[in-house]
Amino acid sequence: MNTMKKLLWLFAAVATVAMTSCKTEPCEGPDCDDSVIPTEQGFNIELGTGTAFEQSFTVSAANNIGAQSLFVWGTVTAEELLTYKDENQFIEQVIDEMAADPANANKTMAELITQMTTTNGVPNNGAEPRTITTSFLDPGTEYYIVVCGVNLNGVRTCAATKQYFVTQAPPPVQNASLNFEWTAKAVNSARIEFTVTPSNDTDKYYMYTLQLADYTDRLGGNPAGVKAGMPQIVKSFARQTPGINSIPDYIKAMSHVGPVGPGLENEFYIGGMAPLTEYVAFVCGIDDYGRATTDVQVLRIKTPDYTPSDAVVTMSARLFDGDEAVKADPVRYPEAAYGGSFFMRVKPQFSVRNDNQEDTPAQWSLMWKETDQSSKADGELFMMIEADGMVDEATGSVRWPATGDDDNYTDLWGIPKTINITFYFYSVAYDAEGDPGPIGKMSIRVNKDSVKPISTIDESPYTRAAHYSAAHRMAVEQKEAEHKVMSL
Repeated sequence: MNTMKKLLWLFAAVATVAMTSCKTEPCEGPDCDDSVIPTEQGFNIELGTGTAFEQSFTVSAANNIGAQSLFVWGTVTAEELLTYKDENQFIEQVIDEMAADPANANKTMAELITQMTTTNGVPNNGAEPRTITTSFLDPGTEYYIVVCGVNLNGVRTCAATKQYFVTQAPPPVQNASLNFEWTAKAVNSARIEFTVTPSNDTDKYYMYTLQLADYTDRLGGNPAGVKAGMPQIVKSFARQTPGINSIPDYIKAMSHVGPVGPGLENEFYIGGMAPLTEYVAFVCGIDDYGRATTDVQVLRIKTPDYTPSDAVVTMSARLFDGDEAVKADPVRYPEAAYGGSFFMRVKPQFSVRNDNQEDTPAQWSLMWKETDQSSKADGELFMMIEADGMVDEATGSVRWPATGDDDNYTDLWGIPKTINITFYFYSVAYDAEGDPGPIGKMSIRVNKDSVKPISTIDESPYTRAAHYSAAHRMAVEQKEAEHKVMSL
């Protein structure tokens, strides 16, 4: 079964990991003995090949401490390392920042350390040498790689080891003889589409959008500021792009040669825009180092109010007793996740309005809140879903694949059995172009009286209960059901 699951330790437990730090202070557990702050290094670092953007290195145990320890590592510029007391404080800060990341709010410190000390499914430890590549570096810059042993409590087992290196300096910029005839327009509230005709079919060029606030506050509000900041713009977008592991990969994937536009062999648009928001679109020549090879040209664009596609997702939900589920099928419902609490199963059903099969849902997103957000405009709700929606851990995105109704569900674990509260759900489906549809809204009362027998969990479909924004005048039949539906 192609299941969609997200572990949510609700309420006060959410803050547990975010408040946990890697410190050289006493802690408890069989894997924690830090009565003495470690001063002996446990690892060696040997540099491998490097480029302007990457550096490989091999970590090996320097002694028995390293041989028996997991290790974490980080890369820091030589200038920034001077702002820390020493490399030990830097590595502790690396762990602290990971723990404070909202994406890791559901993880224990042991789970977080396991994540940080695993590369491609293999633990990073001193049992045998490990070769690693650090990426997204700046050319011609002094760096340190810092490696340190830790235990599962997030406590150092040794002193950190650092290794200095310098990335390759880029050659001088070779300016391109390249001009553009181009437009960028908002085709709806979520998508900006580019049409570009370059003056030649040989030089690479790059185009993207910035929010107006970033353009004015960070880049001086002029094309020259964008040109000067292009390497950092490229680096920032490269790090945020799924499937991209280096800046050269990003430039190869996102640069263009020749005409681009609707109906042409190459089309280019940017989705996920905010409604009623001003953006600055830009285009310029680009080299393999992310530097502009021409002057930058810009256009200001404002997206319209929320304009939904015809992709629709309708939600339903049921509440179950986790202990009952564990008793019925402990393999399917592991006690560690389901035991001792309620859990809720949320199911989506996908459809299209107006029989518009071109807008068949390809993805969908789901957000839940403990307070009613239905007074907000659809555009504001959409941006909340984009920011706070449940994350697909496989991709790091809030957009999940829209698969068959029986195969697609979300389980919310860890709901206290003493609770008596209303959960508010907000969902949106996206068509194949990434354009969002109407915002679906649903609520369900969560208490012991709402619990359904575990024998009903596979019933399909659950009784549907959803409202859509009145702004879209969707006529959705409301069914008397097991849910209390919010009034909009």
